[in-house]
Amino acid sequence: MNLDDPNNHIRRILFHHAHNLANGIILYSEHELPFIQQKNRKKITVANNTLNYLDFPDIDETKEMIKQELNIRFKKIALFTGRMDVGGGRKKVDHAIRLFRQLDNPDYGLVIVGSGFNHDHQKIMNHKNTVYLGEIHDISNILISKIFKMSDLFLMPGHVGLGLNQAFYWKLPVLTEEGGQPPEIHYLVNGRNGYIVGDNDIGALKEKVIYLFDHDQERERLGRNAKEDLLKKASIENMFDGFLSNIELRMK
Repeated sequence: MNLDDPNNHIRRILFHHAHNLANGIILYSEHELPFIQQKNRKKITVANNTLNYLDFPDIDETKEMIKQELNIRFKKIALFTGRMDVGGGRKKVDHAIRLFRQLDNPDYGLVIVGSGFNHDHQKIMNHKNTVYLGEIHDISNILISKIFKMSDLFLMPGHVGLGLNQAFYWKLPVLTEEGGQPPEIHYLVNGRNGYIVGDNDIGALKEKVIYLFDHDQERERLGRNAKEDLLKKASIENMFDGFLSNIELRMK
């Protein structure tokens, strides 16, 4: 099932046909169960989608040391990462940019990383509090890990994807909007490890950003919960077990 287009009748017929032919079906989460016909549910195991964070490097530098290295001057940082030109701009980087156009505190900044940042984004960007670091190609993941470590929260107005998992690993609360979201959205518990506001409600998103920047203890509480929830609900061991269980189920 394509959750970006769940009501597409033709897609649904094709997916159900594939389910009928398959020996096993592995779901990202139990929340996708309603998309599977009853007759095929005996084939299902769940392998919660995640990243192999066991391979993430240790970063010894402090937040301030990393900021100096990257020439970032903001005291509090909201981070956006991802491919901005896929899915019709489903990650909504423009919402993050417009939000920071409305902020006038020079200590609060937005850092953007990824592909698909275009001329239209550049035109609306407030260069006083928004920095685009470009694409990062680093097989060792050192630079992107430094960027996550120096940040204070993860701002992804649209399709959160596995960026949410990476943010949780680095103890960053996640802020996003309702609407077209992938299975990873179910890791986000409103008020526990981040916040979900109404679809396209940039004003509410702005309020949450300011609130978390202004309240260190609350931001840190959400960050601790985020790391705890990642290890409990989205561990790489659980994902492996989901695949292994499906193989074992087929062998019975």
